[in-house]
Parts: sequence; structure tokens; C-alpha cells
Amino acid sequence: MSEIVPIDQRVWRRVERIIDTRYEDPKHQKRIQKIAQHYLAGKTCAAIAENVGVTAERVRQILRGLGIKRQQGGVSLRTRRRMQAQEAEKLRKFERLARRYYHCTNEEVEAVIRAWRALSAAHRKLPHWAHRSPLHRFRVFHASLKNRHRTVTLTLPEWWALWEESGHWTTYGRGRNKHHMEVRHPERPVDVRNLVVVASSDPTSSPSSRSAAPRRGATAKRGRGTSAKTQATEGRKRTRPTGRASAR
Repeated sequence: MSEIVPIDQRVWRRVERIIDTRYEDPKHQKRIQKIAQHYLAGKTCAAIAENVGVTAERVRQILRGLGIKRQQGGVSLRTRRRMQAQEAEKLRKFERLARRYYHCTNEEVEAVIRAWRALSAAHRKLPHWAHRSPLHRFRVFHASLKNRHRTVTLTLPEWWALWEESGHWTTYGRGRNKHHMEVRHPERPVDVRNLVVVASSDPTSSPSSRSAAPRRGATAKRGRGTSAKTQATEGRKRTRPTGRASAR
């Protein structure tokens, strides 16, 4: 069994003092130190007993006599290490996602989420659409600019700061009494200086950031007072042949 230095040096110094005062034989002291050292480094009692040549129960008795708790080594320590490694990997994954989709750090994304939650808590009587996450809306806005082949150098914190300064985040959208973000100069790269929050019903707003496709649910104009079902019925009547014409 290779020599392993325990992580918790404070506990290890206390164990060394107990061994020095309790055991006089240097050979016995070295053996007890080896048992305590490997347990504090994450080895199990069974693995230590197999290497030292005693039973696992005897290893537990020695550790109990040294004042070493179960949570300070063995399986508990290995479990904590595994959970810490998983948490570190999760943070690295979040960092990659933040760089890829929001062009900032994970800490900046969390700061935006905290600010959005505080704003949502202050406006609990608003409809459900007013509490939608800014992360999704930023990705949709960023993708719409990319689809128009524009150079975008915008980050999530900058985008959120514009909405916070405008004070119109709770009226985000298109339609009456709504606000959206538009590009001031379409020929320039899209950054924080080239964006502005405007009212959707403002006739002076630039149509550069609006889509040319019709909105969902938009239909062709029909005659006044005539429904689509009535027009379809009248069209079938005009094109349907009579009984005599079909017999001929």
C-alpha cells in the first residue's frame, strides 16, 4: 500500500499527538499511523485490514480509539469526493453553455436570473407571460439576428441591462401596449449601442427588426360580414354542375 497524505491536516496532527502519547513502541506507532493515514485518505476498513493483516473490526477499534469519526474518512470521504467531482463537472458544463449561448460567464448568467426573479416577485399580479425567463428570450432574439446574417456582439448581461434601464420588461412583446427591442442602424454590427427598446405600436419605430412573414393567425381579408365558411359554401354552389348538365 502506497503512502498517502491525508487531506485534513488538522485531524492528522491531532491523531499524531494521540499516537505519540499512547503508544511507546516505534514499530507499533508506525503501524497505527499507517492505518489512520490511509483511512483519512479514503481507504476502507476492509482494504486496510487486508494490507495490514488484521480484521476490519480491529481497524475500526483502532480508529475509534484515535477519535477518528466515520465522516472523516473511508467510504464517507470517497462519497464526498465523488459528489464534489460531479458538482465541478456540472459547473464546467454550465460554463460551456453560458459561453456558447449567452456569451458570458456562468456567474453573470446567475446574476441575471437573480435580478429577473426579484423583478418577477415584485410584480406577482402580472399575467403568466410576463414572468418568462430572459434566457429563452435572449436566445430567440439572438437567433433571429443571426438568421438575418447580421454581425452580433451582444451578451446576455448587456441585453438584460437595456431592458432594466427601459423599465418595460413586464410589457415585453408585440401588440398594443407592448415593447420590443429594435436595431437602430441595420448596416452596423448589432451591439448594445445599436439597440433600443421601443413601443410596438410606435409608428416611428424602424421595421428593420420585424419579420416580413405574416403573424400567426393572420388571414386574407374577406368581404364585410361574410365568414370563411359562407364563402366556401357559395364557391361550391357556383362550381357544382346541375343534374341535367351531368346527364348530358
